[in-house]
Amino acid sequence: ANPRFRGAVAVADEGGWLDKLFAYFIDEPTYHQYEDIVEAGRRIHSMPVKPKFLVTCFPEEPLTGAVDIWCIQMRFLPEGIPHGLMDRERYYEAVNRRMEAGDEVWWYTAGAVRPFPTLQIEDDPAAFRLIPWLQQLYGIGGFLHWETANWNQPFEEPFVKFFGNGEGVLIY
Repeated sequence: ANPRFRGAVAVADEGGWLDKLFAYFIDEPTYHQYEDIVEAGRRIHSMPVKPKFLVTCFPEEPLTGAVDIWCIQMRFLPEGIPHGLMDRERYYEAVNRRMEAGDEVWWYTAGAVRPFPTLQIEDDPAAFRLIPWLQQLYGIGGFLHWETANWNQPFEEPFVKFFGNGEGVLIY
């Protein structure tokens, strides 16, 4: 592993907060990246002191054992809200199997995902407050916000293009 990564793991271990450290460097992978994920998981799990390995993807069987924290998009889980491109029951069962096996499951928002709650300023004011309640309801252990200061435009243009205000920008 990278010496800087090993150093960060050592500092976390010495400080007593290794349980809060996780490796996150493969985002929303395609199946073409599964071998890389399995290899990264093998390397991380072979370290003398092991951080958890987080991947933002659906719990897929080929990745079982490599991933410690499955981070799913929150729009995939709640029942009762229509989504025509997925088998929600299969998805929910797979998530529950991973939790029952001892893996952690977190979630995140990505882009405009209404009717699901977001961190976007223009969203319903109750949306921010719904996220932890839904986490409790579904047994989701954490919330990943992919960026807090993704501000790369002139201050005269306050709207965050492509994502919406608050999605990737919590610090203005």
